[in-house]
Amino acid sequence: MSRPSRRNILLLDSDLSRAETIGRLLERQFEALDTHYLEAPDEADLYLETARFDAIVARYTPDISDWLNRQVGQGYATLALIEAQESANGRLSDGVDRCPCQETPAATCGHIAQRLRQRWDALPTDESSLAATDEHFDRVLDAVDSAASRLKHDINNPLSIIAGNAQLLLELASTHHLDGEVVQVARDIQAAAARASEMAGELKQLRHQVARDVLDEETTLAEEPADGR
Repeated sequence: MSRPSRRNILLLDSDLSRAETIGRLLERQFEALDTHYLEAPDEADLYLETARFDAIVARYTPDISDWLNRQVGQGYATLALIEAQESANGRLSDGVDRCPCQETPAATCGHIAQRLRQRWDALPTDESSLAATDEHFDRVLDAVDSAASRLKHDINNPLSIIAGNAQLLLELASTHHLDGEVVQVARDIQAAAARASEMAGELKQLRHQVARDVLDEETTLAEEPADGR
C-alpha cells in the first residue's frame, strides 16, 4: 500500500514576509511540501526539540554560521542563502550547501529547489522502510479488529441479560394479567436491546472502515495538484 511522501522544510529568516514568499514558491516546486517559518535560531532550537524536518534553509549571517554547522551535525540537509555582499568562506562547514541569492525570489527559489532535489534524489529508496510501514499498519488493523471483537462480546453479555429479563417481564405480565403499559415497556426494552446488539455487530466492520478511510485519504492526496492551489 503506497503512501505519498510529504517533506517538511524549516525556513529561518529575520524577515518572515520574505521567508513566506520563498516558502510559497517552493511549495509550487514540489508535489508534497510543507514549509514552516521562524525568525531566529533560538526560536528554531525550541521548535527542533519536538519537530523534525527534511531540510533547513536559512538566510545566512555570520552570527548564525555556528548554528548552521550544528544542524549539519544533526543530520539535516542544510542550505544557507547568501547575499552577494556576504562571504561565508571559512565560516560554514562543507556540509552546508551555499545558495547565492538571485535577482528575484523566483530565481532564488529555483536555485534552492535544485539543490534540495540533488540532496533528496541522492538518498537511497528505502523499500524495507515502506514494507515496515505497511506491516505496522496491518498490525494496527489487526489490533482494531481484536479490540472490536472484545468490545462486541462485552456489550452483548449484559444485553442478553437485559433482553432475557424483558422476556421474563412479558411472561409475568401475561400470567398476572398486567396492564398494557407494562407490556409496552417490556417490548421497548426488548427492541432497544436488539438494536444495541445490531450496533455492536457493526463493530466488526470497523477494521474495514479504517482501511477504506486511509485508502481514500491517500487517493485524495495523490490527486491534489502539485502546487496545492
